[in-house]
Amino acid sequence: MHSLIKYCLIFLALYALTGFSLVSQSFDQMLSQGRTEFKKDDSANFRNAIAILEQAIKLKPENSEASYLLGYSYSRLNYATTHDYLKAKSYLTIKASEAFEKVNQIEAKYSGEIIGLDPYSKISAEWGVLALSFIGKSQYDSAIWALKEGKTRGGFSEFLLAYNRNVLKNCSPSSMLFTVGDNFYFNLLYLQRVEGFRTDISVINIDLLNTKWYPFFIQNHQGVFFQMKDSLLQDIVYQPWKDSMFVLYNDANQKAFAWQISPTYLEAYILRSDILLMDLMIQNSMNKEVFFTNGIPNHQTLFLKNQLLSLLVVNKMNILYESEYSEQEFMNAFNEFSNYLGKINPNSKGELFFVDDIRLVIAGRIKNALLVNNIEGVKLLLLLLNNSLPENKFPIFDQNLKKFLENVNQNFD
Repeated sequence: MHSLIKYCLIFLALYALTGFSLVSQSFDQMLSQGRTEFKKDDSANFRNAIAILEQAIKLKPENSEASYLLGYSYSRLNYATTHDYLKAKSYLTIKASEAFEKVNQIEAKYSGEIIGLDPYSKISAEWGVLALSFIGKSQYDSAIWALKEGKTRGGFSEFLLAYNRNVLKNCSPSSMLFTVGDNFYFNLLYLQRVEGFRTDISVINIDLLNTKWYPFFIQNHQGVFFQMKDSLLQDIVYQPWKDSMFVLYNDANQKAFAWQISPTYLEAYILRSDILLMDLMIQNSMNKEVFFTNGIPNHQTLFLKNQLLSLLVVNKMNILYESEYSEQEFMNAFNEFSNYLGKINPNSKGELFFVDDIRLVIAGRIKNALLVNNIEGVKLLLLLLNNSLPENKFPIFDQNLKKFLENVNQNFD
């Protein structure tokens, strides 16, 4: 009831706050004005954008772009950045979600400007953030409610849940799984919190390590601990760095694992998330196996790219220097992926990105086959790509990947 009263008071004051006269303005003028206010990027302007866009939608209720921008305005009012996740409120989450749901009702494939996520993915993110805010207050039942509500409203798609379920299935018991991106993190959160699936795995969002709240969140609610003192954990932002070898040593088997870490900022520093990721690696000391989801930029993995073993849907830190999947192992993994590929929503760009991740893995195997002149292996992989992941059904978004595959196809046509 308190939230409802607060919401009503906000909107009683909105028109006074905007300072805009909406009388006699056309829909296009209102949409443009709403977009301008949104891009000013502060809470007062988000409120202005909401007031303007609400009026615009009264003129053209079936305009998907106005509803999409309205959803993002409510979202930013709810939490402006990742630093504000734990402040998320239910009533603003509902308003944002309703706007994105309206977009999907108007047109199955949103054709307007994409700010960050497509409307399907954004519904998952809105309710995932609210779930995190409940977990932060130890309101675990409310977190489960939020995640289930998000699925009911069109988020947490069957394809993304199946894909992320497969990710968890491929991780070793009690391992650490590092990820970035809403479509990984919030779907993994759903699987662990709602389905109770693979709760032995510590899922850690690398992006959120840059916030002050998240390290304490995973300590308090996931049992993931850091070596550094809380005062440093709270305040550290960056530190000077130059190319250095990083060594992990396992007392149990007397083995060391080393690789080079380079600066990630201005060629002279590493950032907060890098420092905390290194701390977790040291704390772990190779006692737990470490995995990374697909698509993480190399610098966010502490430049582990050449030390990761691809298991198709997830990557394992290869401390034992295992060989890549054999042809049969790879096909088994691909067939598992194919089992839920039919569940993909072709209208969700966020879901289609996952197909590009798989293509990138296959492209890596093609490059390895070319290095050893395995022509038959290259042809088989191209056949697999062209038959199972045709571009006319699953667009290629990564232009470097697109160019590489076009060149290889031409050479082996």
